[in-house]
Amino acid sequence: MERTGLLTRPGNGAAAFSAIFSLALVATLACSPGDRTTPALPTVSGPLAHGAFVWQRQWTPAVYGAIRAAPARGLRGLVALGAEIEHRDDGPRTVRVAFDLNALAAVGPPGLALRIGGLSRTPYPVEAISDVAAQLDGAARRSGHPLAELQIDHDCPTRRLNECADLLEAVRRRIAPTPLTFTALPSWLEAPEAFARLAEAADGYVLQVHSLDDPGQRRSLVDLDLARRAVASAARVGVPFRVALPTHAYLVHLDPKGRTVAVDAEGGGADLGPSTTRRLVSSDPAEMATLVREWSASRPKALQGIVWFRLPVDGDRFNWTASTLEAVMDGQAPTSRLAIDIRRPQPGLAELDLVNRGESAEAAPLRLELSYPKPPLAGDGLGGYRLHLDRDPFGHDPPGRGHLDGQAGAPLRPGERRPVAWLRFTPGEEVSVSATFGESHGH
Repeated sequence: MERTGLLTRPGNGAAAFSAIFSLALVATLACSPGDRTTPALPTVSGPLAHGAFVWQRQWTPAVYGAIRAAPARGLRGLVALGAEIEHRDDGPRTVRVAFDLNALAAVGPPGLALRIGGLSRTPYPVEAISDVAAQLDGAARRSGHPLAELQIDHDCPTRRLNECADLLEAVRRRIAPTPLTFTALPSWLEAPEAFARLAEAADGYVLQVHSLDDPGQRRSLVDLDLARRAVASAARVGVPFRVALPTHAYLVHLDPKGRTVAVDAEGGGADLGPSTTRRLVSSDPAEMATLVREWSASRPKALQGIVWFRLPVDGDRFNWTASTLEAVMDGQAPTSRLAIDIRRPQPGLAELDLVNRGESAEAAPLRLELSYPKPPLAGDGLGGYRLHLDRDPFGHDPPGRGHLDGQAGAPLRPGERRPVAWLRFTPGEEVSVSATFGESHGH
């Protein structure tokens, strides 16, 4: 076996690969998931290989800084978005990214991804996609940094896996001998024959176990049990693969009936009005650390490593920090510690700040309970919170209760301080306010 970038391939080419694959396929199809005679998968233990996706379309100084720091953080392979093909009524449209192969190669043999959007019903424009793939591969060769892999990222409907395999075969011929990989969804494993052909058409794949299915009901991007089962199923195919684990979060906008109307991955989405509510769906660092520990102790031999989506970049409010990712890569759950700071800048005035004193990004609580000796004279919520002074049935303020209601927003990064309210009391009175967390969409 020879080592080619991030993948392990047979040294004598496609014939040996197909023979090995065919044996694995026969074993896979002969054993149903519930078959008690299914042989145990070969396992290995030890540290995992870690890589990351660089998915920004604009390479800012912060992106370059994150790439330069990647080796010191334990990341050995980066896969950058190279181009995206979008389906339009008048044909495919290609959006290209001004990636820097020199920067990527300083980390290790570079990888590029070709994202294919849409096309769930229309025929694949095989020639157009193959042309873009060949152009990305050619650019890398001319730069003196041949690709460790060219990855096709496409959420293909399961019913079209055979068509997708035809596409991969065409692309593979155009870019040979560069390794071709693809991003796979767990649902594809439920069609074993079609998935087997798809896997045979490439040199490896990345199993994406995070999902935004039914985002109105989800709080975490990964279901741990489903992820474990997907990895076990993928291992039985017998083709080397890696697992993509998330580091990011989405802000999901819901209508009054709980239906998703928008998904915001950058935090710059427009306000959709008071009739909508927001839910933060995020990756839980403690849960991801659990998977890292489990797979470091014992994992299927076919599982070759983890690719994190996405590389932490300063200023990315909907992603982990670099220190959080480092801790999780070591199998350590970062500490979680949200607190309320009450400042008293002048007599009678209390200003409340939400502070993240932990090691990971945290979702802001949706409700903060307040108590004080006497009702305030005035006050207001800040940063998306609304102040409610609780009243008794006769419309009078009770002697010391209120609450703040908020909407889900960008997570608080470690060390971040966010003002949430101010309260004005009678001058000369002792100001004493306490706040406790109510329901939250946190990690």
